[in-house]
Amino acid sequence: LKTQYKEDVEACAIKEVLNVIKHKTWTYLKSVKDAEQSIHTNVLPCQMVVKDKRDSKGQLLLWKGRLANGGHRTDPTAYLPFDKTSPTATIDAVFAFLAVAQRNKMQVETNDVPAAYLNAPLAKGKKHVMRISKILAKYVCAADPRAKAYLQPDGSLLVQLERALYGLPEAGKLWHEYFTDILRKCGYKQKDGDSCVWKYVERRNGSIISVSLIL
Repeated sequence: LKTQYKEDVEACAIKEVLNVIKHKTWTYLKSVKDAEQSIHTNVLPCQMVVKDKRDSKGQLLLWKGRLANGGHRTDPTAYLPFDKTSPTATIDAVFAFLAVAQRNKMQVETNDVPAAYLNAPLAKGKKHVMRISKILAKYVCAADPRAKAYLQPDGSLLVQLERALYGLPEAGKLWHEYFTDILRKCGYKQKDGDSCVWKYVERRNGSIISVSLIL
């Protein structure tokens, strides 16, 4: 913010906040007492990480912002042993997937889901309260004027998280559960012994679609 890129960086931060708000990631609070009852009682911080994206010649392409929650401030005793563990495709599974695709001359595509974690909701009774600092609250108010009515005396904002914001220990697992539930509803079948490899067989022509999940 102290460089010639200040305006671009601030525009990037507002764009990221707009994206977070679009996914209905939080509910504004007047005070902590307004939050739903939850096993998570710590008020968590957050920060905005802004990274420059450059081409092979080092030329600036764009600025990428990410609003991340301070999940390191959660109480570890509030989680069960596997609440924070998210499965991902093993390198062996990926190589096997590619070998089968090559052998059968299958078309291979990759896809990145934008703001993936923000699609996964937090369960009732397991939501978090997060404080948005005065500096970041300025960008939230610029993106969403409704937030001004919830500004705290110190200029910060209090919100209740409704979605798996990046940085939460359970975010990866919640996204995995959310996405695999969609695959299941679409008719995909999970490979025995591997929750990250799914297959769909088109009954009309026998074509096969395989999906490997890498989180």
